[in-house]
Amino acid sequence: LEQVTCLFGHEGQRGGVILVQASDNFADGRFNFLIPGVEATLQRLKPTYRLALVTTRDREAVGHFLQRNGLADLFDAVVTRDDVRRLKPHPEPVILAAQRLGLTPQECLMVGDTAVDIQAGGAAGARTVGVLCGFGQERDLADADRVLPTTADLDGLL
Repeated sequence: LEQVTCLFGHEGQRGGVILVQASDNFADGRFNFLIPGVEATLQRLKPTYRLALVTTRDREAVGHFLQRNGLADLFDAVVTRDDVRRLKPHPEPVILAAQRLGLTPQECLMVGDTAVDIQAGGAAGARTVGVLCGFGQERDLADADRVLPTTADLDGLL
């Protein structure tokens, strides 16, 4: 917790939060539904942090999902499979998201629900938080700097 707090608290500057986990299912090219608590958490984080979304989905599907759920204006950057040559666990998507936020990966917190999310964030140099409200289990997220039960628990961490 101390490392994450210091990351976001130095000299009054705020880093970025890169989220990779927003929906629970993906079928027929569309996200099915938003994980409970994600929208409220994003709303609380937005005034203080720059937010990015990194996904292996294509830009069209992500755009539909964000619009349908009223989330498009919450993200300062969105990185999809259409934007990169290499997908997670390669760090390229996280590095690009940080660049689009105007930050270094070291100034960002990568939040994800799978081992590849945590690997990509760590390889990019970001701090990582695993959340257990998606696909991953605690053993899958063991390499994260922190593991939280839900995305909503970020409020207590930041």
